[in-house]
Amino acid sequence: MSASREGTSRGAALYMVVIFLAVTAMGSIAFSMSFANLVRETARARESREAFYAALGGIEAARAHLRRDPAYAGGDVSVGPGRASVRVARGAGGGGVYEVTVSGRIESAHAPGTTIERRILATLRLSGGRLPEIVSRREE
Repeated sequence: MSASREGTSRGAALYMVVIFLAVTAMGSIAFSMSFANLVRETARARESREAFYAALGGIEAARAHLRRDPAYAGGDVSVGPGRASVRVARGAGGGGVYEVTVSGRIESAHAPGTTIERRILATLRLSGGRLPEIVSRREE
């Protein structure tokens, strides 16, 4: 093989290696960006779920308070890493029925200064000194 053909083969091999490294680098960057987005989405979903659980905890706190004191009107409750703001009102029909509105909030660890909030509306019915029954519950 002549010297000029050998130099051309080496040049082509170098060119192929450079292209391979460039494509690999672009693929790695795309994968890293995709992975970072996935981590952010997962953190948001987890924080939203924690806010929902805080709201559910507020419903349970309202049930416990109403069992002891049917005049309970609500308040703020600490639930795990979050807070629940509970508001209780007598139902329109009376008869031991209460409308409970709870806002579960959690401070976002992923986005400082951001609060994640989930709201639940529930209808509770008192029944003879037992824990009030949840008649209906929906997220707002």
